[in-house]
Amino acid sequence: MTRSNHIAVALPEATIVALARHARPGESLAEVVARLISAQNAVGVSTPIPAKRNRDRYKISVLGHDRTCATLADVLSYTLTTLEELDDTFLHQLSKGGGRIRPYVTPGFDDVHPGRPDLNQQYARELWPGAGWWISTNSSKADVKRILSAACDVAGLEFGRDVVFSNR
Repeated sequence: MTRSNHIAVALPEATIVALARHARPGESLAEVVARLISAQNAVGVSTPIPAKRNRDRYKISVLGHDRTCATLADVLSYTLTTLEELDDTFLHQLSKGGGRIRPYVTPGFDDVHPGRPDLNQQYARELWPGAGWWISTNSSKADVKRILSAACDVAGLEFGRDVVFSNR
């Protein structure tokens, strides 16, 4: 009897559509999934940090993958990193938009809080070591919801369905 290394998995149609959007020419759905998993493992975003009781206050779900986070900055880092792994132009596209005072994400440390180097020193955070993309850790829950909604718009996802954010 020959053993196959393939398994069948039932996925919601929205997940299949989201994955298919990120397929390269001639790439099968299985190859897309393998590439995305490989890319997530390379930056360490697929392995959740063990939750400490009463520490993780927020829950984020990106295309059905749930994660708990201690801070709002962790929610942003995880979500934006995951979306960048799905589409390597995502952060560049998101950087074109921004809030009233500061960008959602920027390739320049000095641009996180424009004109405020003191705030950059205190509140700028690189998405992952060596990423070259920076966010502010000084964001309210309402700010984070706005950024997540804008991120979904850029990624072609629906905030509240494909990306779900809540308190634990």
